[in-house]
Amino acid sequence: MNWTVRRIEVFERAELEALAWTMRLGSTESAAEQLGCSADGIRILIRKLEYRLSMKLFERGEIAETLTTTGAAVALHASAILEHLDKIAVCQNALK
Repeated sequence: MNWTVRRIEVFERAELEALAWTMRLGSTESAAEQLGCSADGIRILIRKLEYRLSMKLFERGEIAETLTTTGAAVALHASAILEHLDKIAVCQNALK
C-alpha cells in the first residue's frame, strides 16, 4: 500500500491520544477511563481523525470495535508523535 501525503493536516492532540490509548488498552471504554472522558467522546475523536485522514481506522460491529490494519499502523504513528510532543515539551520546560 503506497500512501502519499498530499497536504499537511493539523491534528488535535486529543484525537491522537484517543486512538493511541484505544490501541494500547484494547477498548474505547478503557481509553476513556484513562483519559478522563466518556467512551462516546473517544469514538467521536476517532471518527474526526478518520475523517481528517480519509481512512477507516476501525471496523465497527454491533458489539465491538476492532482496529483495521491501517488503524493499527496509524495508531503506532500516533503513539510516536505523542512521545515526540512530550519530549519537545520537556525541552521547552528546560529552557524556561
